[in-house]
Amino acid sequence: MTTHCLDLADFLIIAEKVLGIEAKVLAKGVGIDLAESALCAPSASFSGVEFYEGFPRKAAILVKHLIKNHPLPDGNKRTAYAYFREFVFRNNYCWQTATSDDVVAIMVRVASDDITIDELTEWISAHLGPK
Repeated sequence: MTTHCLDLADFLIIAEKVLGIEAKVLAKGVGIDLAESALCAPSASFSGVEFYEGFPRKAAILVKHLIKNHPLPDGNKRTAYAYFREFVFRNNYCWQTATSDDVVAIMVRVASDDITIDELTEWISAHLGPK
C-alpha cells in the first residue's frame, strides 16, 4: 500500500492552527527547510527500496523527525502530533486516541531521545486501527 505523504503547505496550515501564527509568516522561518526534510523522511528510499516498512514505522519516523528537527520557533511537539493525526487520517487509518497525558509523555520522550523508534512504532501500532 502506498503511503500518502502530506506536503509543506499542509504542515504550515496545521502549524498555523496550533500556534495561532499565520502560515505565510511561518513559511519564512529559518527552520522551514527542516520541516520539509522531516515530511519527506517516511517515504525515503534508495533504488526503489523503501527505508521504512509498514505504516506505523513511517508514522514513527515522521513524528521523530518533526520533533527532533525543531522547524518551528515553538510548539514543535504539538504541531508534530496534530500533523501525525492528519497523516493517519489521510492514509485511511483511525487513531484510537490515547489519553492526553500519554500523548504528552510520548512526545516529551521523543524530544528528549528517551524512546526508540521501535518503542514509538509499537505505541503507534497499539493506537492505530482501520478507518
